[in-house]
Amino acid sequence: MKDVILCVGEALIDLIQKDEAFYPKVGGAPCNVAAALGKLEQKARFFTKLGNDTFARSILKTLNECHVDTSFIKCDQNYDTSLAFVSLDEDGQRHFDFYRKSAADLSVSEKDFDEAILKDVGLVHFGSVALKSESSRAFHHLLLKKAKAEGLLVTFDPNLRFNLFSSKRELIAIVREFLGYADILKISDEELVYLAPYERIEDNLKYLFNCGIKKIVYTMGKEGARLYYPDLGYVYSDGLDLKAIDTTGAGDAFMAAFLSRLDDDSRTADYLALKFANRYAASSCLKNGAIDSYLTLAEFKKWTF
Repeated sequence: MKDVILCVGEALIDLIQKDEAFYPKVGGAPCNVAAALGKLEQKARFFTKLGNDTFARSILKTLNECHVDTSFIKCDQNYDTSLAFVSLDEDGQRHFDFYRKSAADLSVSEKDFDEAILKDVGLVHFGSVALKSESSRAFHHLLLKKAKAEGLLVTFDPNLRFNLFSSKRELIAIVREFLGYADILKISDEELVYLAPYERIEDNLKYLFNCGIKKIVYTMGKEGARLYYPDLGYVYSDGLDLKAIDTTGAGDAFMAAFLSRLDDDSRTADYLALKFANRYAASSCLKNGAIDSYLTLAEFKKWTF
């Protein structure tokens, strides 16, 4: 694999509730993944479209501090940078209210594609939130077709956010439209039931593998994660039962850590990547926010639990 991992999709400001106030933190799933990759000393590039506003400058500053290549990000004064208000329950689980009616990332279109964005890239990672608009879907189709034609690895985290779409049916149809691009799919135990029609986990996984997916990362929160193969063999790594302060961005921390440790196609290597990802995601739950909670590689090596 070439050096760079390209993450594509939304970047936004999470306004996290604490008592009666909201505190701004940079967020958005693919943005979080790129930032965590940078902190883990993996070369990362991020593409999105932002407004030309204070929030956009905050996002760029944060990503640059994480050593992410932001040179392809576009700012457009005709649109706004997205906002998400995040409230937390007693267990650290988060609930979102999004403000995206004039979202810049949804204005992305095929004309924003630049062949140079794939230079030195070995893997492209994307999610579903930025796929809401027809123009953004067209951009993603173009980018992913180019990536597949060049033999690049593609990873997909659907990260289902039903309240951002007109209906569950709409989001599920869009996700299924893009499943065929994915070499590796990350899916949570809560999400699997929406994407496949069967009752048994194994039948649902077979359904997804029939889309051409080569590996499925199946996450189960504190119960750990499994990485399944088309023959339905799998490797498993247990989770850590820690008292979470804030789970915001934990799934993105997991994905970044897993991608940063992808080595070869051996199941031993996959297990080690899964184990590293579980522990890195757990460490992110002990601080507020997403990117702010991600440890650098040096910090994580010193982390004890």
